[in-house]
Amino acid sequence: MEQSAQESNTWSSMDEAIQFYESVYQNPSNEIGKGFIWANYDRKCWEIVEHNGNRIVLHWSNIGGAGGSYDEFIKNGDTTDLIFYDGNISYPRDPSMKYTIQNSNHKVIKTEELWKK
Repeated sequence: MEQSAQESNTWSSMDEAIQFYESVYQNPSNEIGKGFIWANYDRKCWEIVEHNGNRIVLHWSNIGGAGGSYDEFIKNGDTTDLIFYDGNISYPRDPSMKYTIQNSNHKVIKTEELWKK
């Protein structure tokens, strides 16, 4: 049974977005994941901020609870835009990076620097 275009273009849950994030960062073809320290990562540190159809925003806190960052996921058919906000004070006005990712293989196909400190 095929999913409708509407269903496949929406986020069903925070877990789906987290799995997408992890798949992107674990894809050896992507520069985005090089240098990521998985020993400092805990899936339990995510929380949902906003969720509206094809857009979901998650906050990731550092394991110690201080600091963190925001990630915005926007599904666009065959691709997803992952917008990274570096630090708690940058959201929602100052996104740092935007990655366009193929949904089928989690490969970053475009990287844009949006804001530089």
